[in-house]
Amino acid sequence: MDFSKTSFKDIYKVRLNKVQVSELEKIVSDSKELFNELVSIIVKGTQHEAFMASWVLQYAGVKQPEWFYEYLETLLKHLEINPNESVLRCVTRVIWKTKIPSEMDGIVTQKCFEWLENKENPIAVKAFSIHILSKIIDHEPELCHEIKDLTESVLPYASSGLANSAEKLLKKIKKMGY
Repeated sequence: MDFSKTSFKDIYKVRLNKVQVSELEKIVSDSKELFNELVSIIVKGTQHEAFMASWVLQYAGVKQPEWFYEYLETLLKHLEINPNESVLRCVTRVIWKTKIPSEMDGIVTQKCFEWLENKENPIAVKAFSIHILSKIIDHEPELCHEIKDLTESVLPYASSGLANSAEKLLKKIKKMGY
């Protein structure tokens, strides 16, 4: 696909492959304007467009975390109104892979709790939430008791991969003295 001959929004109407997503990630990571438009497509586009755009976001957001965090509240509000598993998975992946700005700790922690408590959420979202909470307790250790209780409540229903992530977090909390 020749991206220069297609409108940016129309790119996401077709099924993209990994190579195309990689190319788009490079283009979007170099342009704040295109990053803004990418988020707009996720929030205002069709389910398919949001899915394709979120696939690009999961890589561009890691490369440009300051741009991503400018839109995090918008993306979270959108997900409350219009839940989309692929968008949620990509958003949580970016949060996991980036340094969370301290002013976002509260909302991110709250959302991770919600994502873990929701039995309908995909395993990847729950695993990313556990990894995110593991990062948060490094500078917010007073949350260890709550996080420990929540993590223990997830274990009986967890897949082997999720259980492994949960057990690592619980070991970390124990090592921290909680």
